[in-house]
Amino acid sequence: MSEFEHFYVDHQQPAAVVEALRDRGIVTFAGIADRTQLTRFASAFMISRGHRDADADHVTGIRPDEDLVQRAAGVGFSRAAVRPHTEGSSLPNPPHLLALACVSPAPIGGTTVVIDGAAVYRHLQTHDPQAAETLSQPEAVRFGAGALPAATFELLARDHVAMRYRADDLVEVASDARRAWESLREALLEHQIRFKLCAGQGLVLDNTRWLHGRAAFEGDRLFNRVVGDPRSEARLPIGFTKNETRSTIGTGG
Repeated sequence: MSEFEHFYVDHQQPAAVVEALRDRGIVTFAGIADRTQLTRFASAFMISRGHRDADADHVTGIRPDEDLVQRAAGVGFSRAAVRPHTEGSSLPNPPHLLALACVSPAPIGGTTVVIDGAAVYRHLQTHDPQAAETLSQPEAVRFGAGALPAATFELLARDHVAMRYRADDLVEVASDARRAWESLREALLEHQIRFKLCAGQGLVLDNTRWLHGRAAFEGDRLFNRVVGDPRSEARLPIGFTKNETRSTIGTGG
């Protein structure tokens, strides 16, 4: 069974989508061909948020666009690789959920990369517990142009942990956290899961647990993205439990 099949849920069964998100924070799906279908699907369990790069329907079309790159919209609108990250890391309250659907895949490259933050945290607790502790401090890292101080692993009530991460020139690591940061980067490499998504396929992520990125590509590629927060009736917890023991496939030890 492939990783895509392992996480697959019928997108026409919103209760099953919510259950899977509650259980492991990720869902893959198929059969979403355009932005109207994506917004209809996402609205069953998510209240979408506006975004700087989104259209009026809150959908962002992610495709090569040099004008957007030059306007500092980011590497996501180039053909370069995008390092795995959590969406909105520089926001005080990042979106809880992210839905991403492939409209047309790149002919070469463009593989989607995801990483389970729970697996990474568990890895650090086992192999470098001091790094996990250091990166849980509230001013371990500063994110974004506004230099927002925040923990990479934010400790929440009821033993939950929310992850916040980016790896570009808009992150500043405190001097006493740099060794821990390097340990984290090594752990992230060991826990990558890759999907070569086809047209109509996509995924939903708990953005407080899972990181996402992509490989570099050639040619044209179009994905639609929606971010937002769970509907209250979904009762999705933020992040993962501190002593999470469930494993995701495709991850290292």
